[in-house]
Amino acid sequence: MIAFAQSNSLNSTGIASDPLVALALELHHLLADLQDARRARAGQVSPKIEQMRQMAERARNYAAELRQNQPTQAEVLAKIAARLELLRAAAGEGRSLKALTLRAGRQYETLAKLLREKATTEGVELPTLKPRNYARNAYHVSSGFLGAGLYTAYPDRNLVLWVAGIYTASMLTMEALRVLSPKINQFMVDKMFGAISRPIEAYRMNSGTWYGIALFLMVWLFNPLACICGVLALGVGDPAAALLGKRFGRHKLRGHKSFEGMLGFIGVSTAVVAAFLMLTPHAELVGVPVWRVLAVSLWASVVGAVTEVYCEPVDDNFAIPLTVAGAVGLFT
Repeated sequence: MIAFAQSNSLNSTGIASDPLVALALELHHLLADLQDARRARAGQVSPKIEQMRQMAERARNYAAELRQNQPTQAEVLAKIAARLELLRAAAGEGRSLKALTLRAGRQYETLAKLLREKATTEGVELPTLKPRNYARNAYHVSSGFLGAGLYTAYPDRNLVLWVAGIYTASMLTMEALRVLSPKINQFMVDKMFGAISRPIEAYRMNSGTWYGIALFLMVWLFNPLACICGVLALGVGDPAAALLGKRFGRHKLRGHKSFEGMLGFIGVSTAVVAAFLMLTPHAELVGVPVWRVLAVSLWASVVGAVTEVYCEPVDDNFAIPLTVAGAVGLFT
């Protein structure tokens, strides 16, 4: 039988004393490595095959131990063991691990959610999985330019408010359906949003829904220029921070956020926002010198970058555009 520790504090070696928390942390590190496509192509998966086998065996043992008293955790652990076995088989045969890793990631997020609700997890952080996702990054960029382009081409506040409202209402409807039906939730997460979703979004409101709410509030509260700065700062700055932070991040600011990622957000966002504003007509910028356009762009980018670092646990797809639009709206 497995003797489960009653305390979740870190022991002298820096490893969680609760065996389930230790397993969850090890699973997080494994999946974070597997979700790095470059490492998979470089053939760095093979050394992890034995680790997968050992973790699957531990998960099965823990599931057997908890089946009587903690059936929910036991079921999740059994699924994790099955996912790890599938991953191990796919890795041994040289097959793609992308879809299997995503599904295993969702089971990790389920276990992490259950463990966070236990008193024994106090003092140990169970991080969410935020893998490199170029499809998500492309979606961010395209959404930013689509929103900015729409408001530039049709600067009618009422029209854009209707468009934002319809989008937000449709996203909220899908959220309600996800809550009411696990099957619909699984279909939407796996099929509709699988390429751009994070594992944690299977168990909480989609970032696209938060973005829709932010869009509606922005258009309602602020002028077009402020809204355009908000959607562009999020659209290009957030992916830049993620990509450059993962690649060059050395100096941590808060959690997984780095100073290098913050600089990437500011630099890329300032350049794109300034170029967009100077190349497209905006009533608020008629007769305004270039240096002021650059100042507005820099101000929007700095506010967005700071929000991106410190807005958690609020979703940054909600916080960044709203705070940027509010900051720009104060001066335009």
